[in-house]
Amino acid sequence: MMNDDVKKQSAGSRLREWQREHTQTAILTAAEAVLAEEGLAARIDAIAQRAGVAVGTLYNHFGDRDALVQAALDHNRATLLAAMDAVLATPSTDFDTDLKRFVSALADHWRQHGAFLTAVLTEHCRSEVFASKRSLLKTEMHDKARGLIARGVACGRVRAGHDDLFAEYLLGLVRIHVVQQAMLGLPIPDLNPTIDLFLHGAVPRT
Repeated sequence: MMNDDVKKQSAGSRLREWQREHTQTAILTAAEAVLAEEGLAARIDAIAQRAGVAVGTLYNHFGDRDALVQAALDHNRATLLAAMDAVLATPSTDFDTDLKRFVSALADHWRQHGAFLTAVLTEHCRSEVFASKRSLLKTEMHDKARGLIARGVACGRVRAGHDDLFAEYLLGLVRIHVVQQAMLGLPIPDLNPTIDLFLHGAVPRT
Protein backbone atom coordinates (compact mmCIF):
# COMPACT_ATOMS: atom_id res chain seq x y z
CA MET A 1 0.00 0.00 0.00
CA MET A 2 1.08 3.54 -0.67
CA ASN A 3 2.40 5.23 2.49
CA ASP A 4 1.37 8.76 3.52
CA ASP A 5 4.55 10.44 2.21
CA VAL A 6 4.12 8.89 -1.23
CA LYS A 7 0.44 9.88 -1.26
CA LYS A 8 1.34 13.47 -0.38
CA GLN A 9 4.01 13.59 -3.09
CA SER A 10 1.55 12.20 -5.62
CA ALA A 11 -1.13 14.71 -4.62
CA GLY A 12 1.42 17.54 -4.76
CA SER A 13 2.55 16.44 -8.22
CA ARG A 14 -1.04 16.38 -9.48
CA LEU A 15 -1.68 19.84 -8.03
CA ARG A 16 1.42 21.29 -9.68
CA GLU A 17 0.43 19.72 -13.00
CA TRP A 18 -3.08 21.18 -12.68
CA GLN A 19 -1.65 24.60 -11.84
CA ARG A 20 0.71 24.43 -14.83
CA GLU A 21 -2.10 23.46 -17.22
CA HIS A 22 -4.43 26.08 -15.72
CA THR A 23 -1.79 28.79 -16.17
CA GLN A 24 -1.05 27.72 -19.74
CA THR A 25 -4.73 27.77 -20.64
CA ALA A 26 -5.13 31.23 -19.09
CA ILE A 27 -2.15 32.53 -21.09
CA LEU A 28 -3.37 31.01 -24.36
CA THR A 29 -6.88 32.38 -23.86
CA ALA A 30 -5.47 35.82 -23.12
CA ALA A 31 -3.05 35.60 -26.05
CA GLU A 32 -5.85 34.83 -28.49
CA ALA A 33 -7.95 37.75 -27.20
CA VAL A 34 -5.12 40.30 -27.28
CA LEU A 35 -3.74 39.12 -30.63
CA ALA A 36 -7.25 39.36 -32.08
CA GLU A 37 -7.56 42.94 -30.84
CA GLU A 38 -4.05 44.24 -31.57
CA GLY A 39 -2.63 41.89 -34.22
CA LEU A 40 0.32 39.56 -33.94
CA ALA A 41 2.62 42.42 -32.92
CA ALA A 42 0.71 42.84 -29.65
CA ARG A 43 2.83 43.49 -26.56
CA ILE A 44 3.74 40.46 -24.48
CA ASP A 45 3.14 42.40 -21.27
CA ALA A 46 -0.44 43.11 -22.42
CA ILE A 47 -0.99 39.37 -22.85
CA ALA A 48 0.53 38.61 -19.45
CA GLN A 49 -1.63 41.27 -17.81
CA ARG A 50 -4.78 39.88 -19.44
CA ALA A 51 -3.85 36.39 -18.23
CA GLY A 52 -3.14 37.61 -14.72
CA VAL A 53 0.46 36.39 -14.68
CA ALA A 54 3.91 37.95 -14.63
CA VAL A 55 5.77 38.37 -17.92
CA GLY A 56 8.45 36.02 -16.59
CA THR A 57 5.81 33.36 -15.95
CA LEU A 58 4.59 33.69 -19.53
CA TYR A 59 8.11 33.21 -20.86
CA ASN A 60 8.59 30.20 -18.57
CA HIS A 61 5.71 28.52 -20.38
CA PHE A 62 6.39 29.86 -23.88
CA GLY A 63 9.94 30.78 -24.80
CA ASP A 64 9.20 33.64 -27.20
CA ARG A 65 6.46 35.37 -29.18
CA ASP A 66 6.53 32.87 -32.05
CA ALA A 67 6.21 29.95 -29.66
CA LEU A 68 3.23 31.65 -28.00
CA VAL A 69 1.48 32.31 -31.33
CA GLN A 70 2.08 28.73 -32.47
CA ALA A 71 0.77 27.38 -29.16
CA ALA A 72 -2.32 29.60 -29.43
CA LEU A 73 -2.92 28.19 -32.91
CA ASP A 74 -2.53 24.62 -31.63
CA HIS A 75 -4.94 25.36 -28.77
CA ASN A 76 -7.45 26.82 -31.22
CA ARG A 77 -7.12 23.79 -33.49
CA ALA A 78 -7.70 21.42 -30.58
CA THR A 79 -10.80 23.39 -29.57
CA LEU A 80 -12.24 23.21 -33.09
CA LEU A 81 -11.58 19.50 -33.50
CA ALA A 82 -13.09 18.80 -30.08
CA ALA A 83 -16.27 20.63 -31.11
CA MET A 84 -16.49 18.52 -34.28
CA ASP A 85 -15.82 15.34 -32.32
CA ALA A 86 -18.59 16.23 -29.86
CA VAL A 87 -21.11 16.23 -32.70
CA LEU A 88 -19.83 12.96 -34.17
CA ALA A 89 -19.78 11.27 -30.76
CA THR A 90 -23.44 12.04 -30.01
CA PRO A 91 -25.37 11.17 -33.16
CA SER A 92 -29.12 11.66 -33.26
CA THR A 93 -31.59 9.54 -35.19
CA ASP A 94 -31.83 12.21 -37.89
CA PHE A 95 -28.93 12.91 -40.27
CA ASP A 96 -30.21 16.38 -41.19
CA THR A 97 -30.08 17.36 -37.53
CA ASP A 98 -26.53 16.07 -37.18
CA LEU A 99 -25.50 17.90 -40.35
CA LYS A 100 -26.86 21.15 -38.97
CA ARG A 101 -25.12 20.56 -35.63
CA PHE A 102 -21.85 19.88 -37.44
CA VAL A 103 -22.04 23.04 -39.55
CA SER A 104 -23.21 25.04 -36.53
CA ALA A 105 -20.17 23.86 -34.55
CA LEU A 106 -17.90 25.25 -37.27
CA ALA A 107 -19.86 28.50 -37.43
CA ASP A 108 -19.82 28.91 -33.64
CA HIS A 109 -16.06 28.40 -33.60
CA TRP A 110 -15.58 31.18 -36.14
CA ARG A 111 -17.96 33.46 -34.25
CA GLN A 112 -15.87 33.00 -31.11
CA HIS A 113 -12.37 32.85 -32.62
CA GLY A 114 -12.68 34.46 -36.04
CA ALA A 115 -10.86 37.69 -35.15
CA PHE A 116 -7.80 35.77 -33.96
CA LEU A 117 -7.82 33.40 -36.93
CA THR A 118 -8.21 36.32 -39.34
CA ALA A 119 -5.20 38.04 -37.78
CA VAL A 120 -3.14 34.87 -38.19
CA LEU A 121 -4.34 34.25 -41.75
CA THR A 122 -3.55 37.84 -42.69
CA GLU A 123 -0.12 38.13 -41.09
CA HIS A 124 1.18 34.56 -41.37
CA CYS A 125 -0.26 33.51 -44.71
CA ARG A 126 3.22 32.92 -46.20
CA SER A 127 4.77 31.24 -43.18
CA GLU A 128 5.91 27.67 -43.87
CA VAL A 129 5.11 26.63 -40.30
CA PHE A 130 1.62 28.09 -40.55
CA ALA A 131 1.09 26.50 -43.97
CA SER A 132 2.02 23.13 -42.49
CA LYS A 133 -0.39 23.57 -39.58
CA ARG A 134 -3.13 24.70 -41.92
CA SER A 135 -2.60 21.67 -44.16
CA LEU A 136 -2.77 19.33 -41.17
CA LEU A 137 -5.97 20.95 -39.91
CA LYS A 138 -7.54 20.72 -43.35
CA THR A 139 -6.80 16.98 -43.44
CA GLU A 140 -8.19 16.46 -39.94
CA MET A 141 -11.35 18.41 -40.71
CA HIS A 142 -11.82 16.47 -43.94
CA ASP A 143 -11.56 13.17 -42.05
CA LYS A 144 -14.25 14.28 -39.60
CA ALA A 145 -16.51 15.60 -42.37
CA ARG A 146 -16.04 12.28 -44.17
CA GLY A 147 -17.21 10.49 -41.03
CA LEU A 148 -20.37 12.58 -41.06
CA ILE A 149 -20.91 11.88 -44.77
CA ALA A 150 -20.53 8.14 -44.16
CA ARG A 151 -23.34 8.41 -41.63
CA GLY A 152 -25.47 10.18 -44.23
CA VAL A 153 -24.76 7.41 -46.72
CA ALA A 154 -25.68 4.75 -44.19
CA CYS A 155 -29.09 6.30 -43.55
CA GLY A 156 -29.79 7.00 -47.23
CA ARG A 157 -29.59 10.81 -47.10
CA VAL A 158 -26.33 11.05 -49.07
CA ARG A 159 -25.47 9.27 -52.31
CA ALA A 160 -22.89 6.51 -51.88
CA GLY A 161 -19.51 6.36 -53.58
CA HIS A 162 -18.46 9.99 -53.23
CA ASP A 163 -17.58 10.37 -49.54
CA ASP A 164 -14.35 12.31 -50.07
CA LEU A 165 -15.88 14.61 -52.68
CA PHE A 166 -18.94 15.37 -50.56
CA ALA A 167 -16.80 15.96 -47.46
CA GLU A 168 -14.75 18.52 -49.40
CA TYR A 169 -17.91 20.05 -50.85
CA LEU A 170 -19.41 20.47 -47.38
CA LEU A 171 -16.27 22.12 -45.99
CA GLY A 172 -16.08 24.30 -49.10
CA LEU A 173 -19.59 25.59 -48.49
CA VAL A 174 -18.66 26.35 -44.90
CA ARG A 175 -15.57 28.27 -46.06
CA ILE A 176 -17.66 30.34 -48.46
CA HIS A 177 -20.65 30.99 -46.22
CA VAL A 178 -18.93 31.16 -42.81
CA VAL A 179 -15.17 31.70 -42.95
CA GLN A 180 -15.10 34.34 -45.68
CA GLN A 181 -17.90 36.28 -44.02
CA ALA A 182 -16.10 36.21 -40.68
CA MET A 183 -12.81 37.30 -42.26
CA LEU A 184 -14.59 40.27 -43.81
CA GLY A 185 -15.99 41.21 -40.43
CA LEU A 186 -19.54 40.45 -41.57
CA PRO A 187 -22.16 38.55 -39.57
CA ILE A 188 -22.31 34.83 -40.27
CA PRO A 189 -25.54 34.26 -42.22
CA ASP A 190 -28.37 31.84 -41.54
CA LEU A 191 -26.97 28.35 -41.99
CA ASN A 192 -30.16 26.75 -43.31
CA PRO A 193 -29.56 27.77 -46.96
CA THR A 194 -26.04 26.32 -46.74
CA ILE A 195 -27.37 23.02 -45.45
CA ASP A 196 -30.18 23.01 -48.01
CA LEU A 197 -27.70 23.62 -50.83
CA PHE A 198 -25.54 20.73 -49.66
CA LEU A 199 -28.44 18.31 -49.43
CA HIS A 200 -30.34 19.34 -52.56
CA GLY A 201 -27.93 21.24 -54.82
CA ALA A 202 -29.22 24.01 -57.07
CA VAL A 203 -31.78 21.90 -58.95
CA PRO A 204 -35.31 23.33 -58.71
CA ARG A 205 -37.64 21.16 -56.69
CA THR A 206 -41.16 20.38 -57.76
